Amino acid sequence: MEAIGMLSFLLMLVIVITALPVLRRKSYNTFYYVHIIFSSLIFFLASVHCSTDFYFLLPGLILWLSDWAWRLFRGDTGLRTKVTGRLELAEGGWCRITLPPVHQLPVGGVASGGADVAGIEKKPSLMHPQQIYYLNIPTISKLENHAFTAARVGTNSTGPLFLFQRTQLGIGKKKPKKLNKEWTWKAVVAAGDTRTESEQETELEASKKIEVRVEGPYVPSEVNGFETADVVVCVVGGTGLTGAYSLALWWMERRARESDSRFVLIWTVRSRETAELAEWRELAERVVVEAPNVSVVLHVSSEQGRLNVAAALREQLATAPQSTRAQAEKDTIPTESPERHTTDRSAWVYVSGPAGLLNSTDNACVDIERELRIACKAKRKGNTPSQFAVNRLNHYVAKWEV
Repeated sequence: MEAIGMLSFLLMLVIVITALPVLRRKSYNTFYYVHIIFSSLIFFLASVHCSTDFYFLLPGLILWLSDWAWRLFRGDTGLRTKVTGRLELAEGGWCRITLPPVHQLPVGGVASGGADVAGIEKKPSLMHPQQIYYLNIPTISKLENHAFTAARVGTNSTGPLFLFQRTQLGIGKKKPKKLNKEWTWKAVVAAGDTRTESEQETELEASKKIEVRVEGPYVPSEVNGFETADVVVCVVGGTGLTGAYSLALWWMERRARESDSRFVLIWTVRSRETAELAEWRELAERVVVEAPNVSVVLHVSSEQGRLNVAAALREQLATAPQSTRAQAEKDTIPTESPERHTTDRSAWVYVSGPAGLLNSTDNACVDIERELRIACKAKRKGNTPSQFAVNRLNHYVAKWEV
């Protein structure tokens, strides 16, 4: 019995070590499978070691089973049901996953195409532009789920869209054999292996049909303020584009014709090739024609150097919303004469991307928020007017901790 107890302790020690941030982020797959397999072994061994241990561990087991029941049945389908999606290689090194429209998702294993979808469309989660899904693709990994922020949310006519690239972490450090085991690397390989050779086939036919288990959507409760903000600025880098892209689509549908409000999307990428993505090009073309109060800005760091986030934010928050024209695919941030009418005007900033961009944008927003408070106090005393076109700022950092 002592040997069993010691073995359980050693297994717990391994779980703790692999869960350390440095090791977990370096080799997430190792952490993931060690956690699942060793936790099950510990529960069994601890119960054998001492029968009363089972009762101490029982509350944890109940919580774990409840969590899985929630995952299996919650959302549009839950993990219990497979849906048929499409996986394909996209432009600029991207990969694209598309799920079927909401009314075509199977419920209980049966397609619900004949269901009354009027009520489904009114679900609040379907209307929110920030939706998080966890996808399990059995052909890539039977156990591992991958988190995605939908680049386009699902509706009656179109399914949710997900965009991603192969993870860059570990390149140059990990052996190719290990990199090929990463979820995103295996997904890209799966998409590439199924490309048809016929050049006459359509893009839809050239993509691969895949079975997907879908958990979600989840709507982050802290993502709010963009609905009523006078100025919305999205600062994103790399694959962080997806959340901002969804926000841009929402804005163009709901607020594109508001003359006193505006939306700015600043996307910083390492190389121009990344911006060859079809969704980005289409968005840049659409805003010029359809949305006079939307600007999209591409910043290529390999050509222009690192983006000065603080300067970019100050420039946008000091820009008057009136007569703003979309600046599609420009390499410089649009500027106009600042206006000082800041009575009860608010701004909302969304940031997503690499850790460095998250930290610099977060710090810049905190500094600007402090300056706005000082400026408001000075204005009430009749001193120098504020340099900003808003008097309130809120921001959201889309940070993933793994």
